[in-house]
Amino acid sequence: MTSDLAHVAVLVPVKPPAVAKSRLAGLGDTARQELARAFATDTVAAALACDVVDRVLVVTDDHALAEALSGLGAEVIPDGTSDLNGTLLQAAAEMHRRDPSLRLAALCADLPALRPEELALAFAAADPDSMSFVADQERVGTTVVIAPTLGAFRPSFGDGSRALHLDAGAHEVEGVDVPSLRRDVDDPDGLAQALLLGVGPSTSMVATVWALHPPTEDRTTSHVQATVSGFDAQTRAGRVLLDDGAELPFAQDALAGTGLRLLRPGQRVRLETHGRRDALVVARIQILTLD
Repeated sequence: MTSDLAHVAVLVPVKPPAVAKSRLAGLGDTARQELARAFATDTVAAALACDVVDRVLVVTDDHALAEALSGLGAEVIPDGTSDLNGTLLQAAAEMHRRDPSLRLAALCADLPALRPEELALAFAAADPDSMSFVADQERVGTTVVIAPTLGAFRPSFGDGSRALHLDAGAHEVEGVDVPSLRRDVDDPDGLAQALLLGVGPSTSMVATVWALHPPTEDRTTSHVQATVSGFDAQTRAGRVLLDDGAELPFAQDALAGTGLRLLRPGQRVRLETHGRRDALVVARIQILTLD
């Protein structure tokens, strides 16, 4: 059976938070573990929200995280090997057994700023006949590998994985604007850049608790008006459309202390934003009539 190029099964390998993200150890062990857990949660949630993703299969040996991600709608299996690429090959074979009609994509679990629409753009730009990949922001590593069939799925994650994938003949996805898909987080600088892009609700909550913020030189504060374009009453996160046509996401902490519980599409709001114009973060939202 051939793959349906419109739909994808996403495989997400997740290390147990107890041993993950060692380069964030300087933030403290508890913060490191909470961030690793939050990164995986926001990554999986974004993948599940992507229009062309039919199934998400998480591979992890952390029972608490497995239960939480299963609650989001992901399928979960235990890790059968200590080798990342071996883990992915086993996961791909299992997903192919469950649904052989889907393309296969291996997605890193440390993409807390991931936007579902950017993931869809990358999938649309992938080669329909061979394995493709998206390089990370530094163009050294890889954040996602996409294959049309199980036979074409041969990931080479690890040090210098971009070069490894190129050497293996994989197609590099370029020419698409997917900054949130390229911004994996391994160290404090990567975390700062992800926070500038705007992270998902789980990472936003952990960052707020531990007072983690983007670099001070990028925290220029401005006040602008906008229109609510989307709102999730359960997560209290959403998106706003600026008057110049740009759309920005916001996390639940943008409503903290405002007394607001719900927002509706079309509602006019005033924003307090931080950051550069090309990487704004919505810090606070208020209804215009509540001045």
